[in-house]
Amino acid sequence: QPLYDKYFHEDLLDDLRDKGDTGRLAFLVRPGEASAEARFCGVLVYKFWGPPLRAVSILRVAVPDRLRFLGYGRTLMKWIMQKATQKPRAQCAKVTLCAMPEAVAFYDRLGFAYVPDENIELPAETDDGVRRLPGAVWMEYKCGRSYKAPSRR
Repeated sequence: QPLYDKYFHEDLLDDLRDKGDTGRLAFLVRPGEASAEARFCGVLVYKFWGPPLRAVSILRVAVPDRLRFLGYGRTLMKWIMQKATQKPRAQCAKVTLCAMPEAVAFYDRLGFAYVPDENIELPAETDDGVRRLPGAVWMEYKCGRSYKAPSRR
């Protein structure tokens, strides 16, 4: 909870309840460490959207300051990217997120690409348009191969 408070200024359980029943939480921990604080390496909050969006949205990612630049954030992201890729393409075709300016290069190295505002797909229940913090940009990672109709000869 202290990490969540520091970066997101919200209560973790309240935030998960606000995400609805499809919000998910993943923790990255190191086995064999003596204390829970020493074992904790990061947190990821995500949500799978079925058709028509066919996406997983990264809602929150955080790694404690003392463990930054050690690969834990990359490990969390690679895990969810792999999980999304394993879903049938009819259920999940991309991983989406809204990146703060200081994190854009990190996501770019993972294969995420910038998405212009006019190309952003939002769930039907989002009726108040695109909301994000100043300077944040939408990015996405495409999963799997693009569908190509068989050629007729």
